[in-house]
Amino acid sequence: MKTILNKRTLVTLLIINLLAIASFAQSTLTLRSNTEGFHIGLNGSYKHWTSSFFNKLDETEPMGLGGGINIGYGINQHFELLASYDAHTFKFKNDWDDYTISAVGIGVRYNFGGTLQAIRPFAEVAYNYQNLYISPVSLNGELIEYELKGGAIAFGAGLNFFVTPKFAIQARGGANLGKFSTFLVDGEGIEDRPDIKTFQFGIGINYYFN
Repeated sequence: MKTILNKRTLVTLLIINLLAIASFAQSTLTLRSNTEGFHIGLNGSYKHWTSSFFNKLDETEPMGLGGGINIGYGINQHFELLASYDAHTFKFKNDWDDYTISAVGIGVRYNFGGTLQAIRPFAEVAYNYQNLYISPVSLNGELIEYELKGGAIAFGAGLNFFVTPKFAIQARGGANLGKFSTFLVDGEGIEDRPDIKTFQFGIGINYYFN
């Protein structure tokens, strides 16, 4: 009889231990991040621009500050479709009436890692349509305004740190390489098509509706 009771006790203890191990394993496999579904994000960023066309205009005040908004849809844990808008002002030191670069874009992002990781690196590529507006510009003793518009290919990379599976803090850097297709001087179109390169770094927040 004692032998049977001892065996039952051992079996009971074994079951309890297995349940405890299963519970511990479940707790260690907690969902830390989730990039599927819709998200919305806000960011603040620094931008630098340069062009080989302009005679030192891009060197006068090349660094700007601004921010933007982005929305996306995660098809799965790795691929996201993105749309974004950002604007930066460069009106700091000189007596500009206006000096801004804005961009609207669409692209795709690849997220590395999986749902068990709180830190998710990513890489992305996009097409951006940019608008550069500067007024006034001094040219041959006259004050004029420049407005330029055109497309660019954008490359970016960064990481999301998920505080919760729905909320992430993001650090991101990127570059735009393009050429303006429209160049207006005081509202009149000219034939020149300047190149433009921009470099950007920012920090933001994302909320995932999953």
